Amino acid sequence: MILEDKDLCKITGGSITASLVGEFIKGLSVIIDIGRMLGSAIRRITSNRQCDF
Repeated sequence: MILEDKDLCKITGGSITASLVGEFIKGLSVIIDIGRMLGSAIRRITSNRQCDF
């Protein structure tokens, strides 16, 4: 399908929305939280500060 110039001007969308930015920030915060948990776990294991179950 070949679009002409007049058809290309009618295409809308594809912009960055506030909800997209919000979801991206939530994803980054999840990645940061996982990194903190892993870092804390590694630090506790290496310093022998583990809780007994």
